[in-house]
Amino acid sequence: MIERRDDNSVWITVRSFSRPSSTKWMLLSPALRLMQYIVVGRYLRALSGSIPAA
Repeated sequence: MIERRDDNSVWITVRSFSRPSSTKWMLLSPALRLMQYIVVGRYLRALSGSIPAA
């Protein structure tokens, strides 16, 4: 969800969840959770900087 506040700041809410669909994916879930944690961290760092006004 994207929200613009009264002070003209823009906020985004990101929710993610995952669940293994089979035994094969359940066995891989620790590695997949680690990768998901890394990717989400990179995504949040990319979004955390301010964007200069044009």
